[in-house]
Amino acid sequence: MTNMFDAYAALLGSRRNLIIGIYAKKRGSAINRLNKDIKRIVKVVHQNRKPEGDYDRKSRWYPTAIEDYLGSARRVRSPSTRFPYSYKKRCHTFQHCTILVNGWLDNEMVPDDVNAVCTHMFEEILERQGQ
Repeated sequence: MTNMFDAYAALLGSRRNLIIGIYAKKRGSAINRLNKDIKRIVKVVHQNRKPEGDYDRKSRWYPTAIEDYLGSARRVRSPSTRFPYSYKKRCHTFQHCTILVNGWLDNEMVPDDVNAVCTHMFEEILERQGQ
């Protein structure tokens, strides 16, 4: 199912277009259902997050380039010896997870755990929609 899902997304330009197309076929408040499903996916991603990053010699944590999508992780103060996890704390926020899921929808590079959760959840949505 994953290969078919990505093939359709490649034809339409992004996963977001594919998903909107699926919801547009159904009657009723399709956008509301789409928003609810995306919020549910962000919630699952947020609950299962283990941000990718490395530690330096002073035990300060820094995100990988993929984790720091659009500079989201670096919107807080830089880590210091006294506060070594400022970036990691930011990567655990709901807002950062929302940015990563939106990046996945736009076919951007996202961390492997986010990619796995989003792909699995949207495959379930496709099955539920009867595709």
